[in-house]
Amino acid sequence: MEGGEAPEPDGRFPDWKAKRRHRKLIDAQMRPDAPRKQRLVMALDRDVLDAFRTGEPGWQLQINEALKVFLKEHDPEEL
Repeated sequence: MEGGEAPEPDGRFPDWKAKRRHRKLIDAQMRPDAPRKQRLVMALDRDVLDAFRTGEPGWQLQINEALKVFLKEHDPEEL
């Protein structure tokens, strides 16, 4: 394999730079002063999931940010 590095088994991080960017995003969320997150299982339409996964690593964080923007623009009481 070129570069001496094999891709991850799931193919998500074909190079070390992408993996490092992903790790930085995760580390930023794990800071002690960061707001606590709650894990959940959620089903999304395939096209929605694909749209977020085609971008930079950290698609789960991107979905979280998109939901925060939505809540700032819409009253949760009216949903």
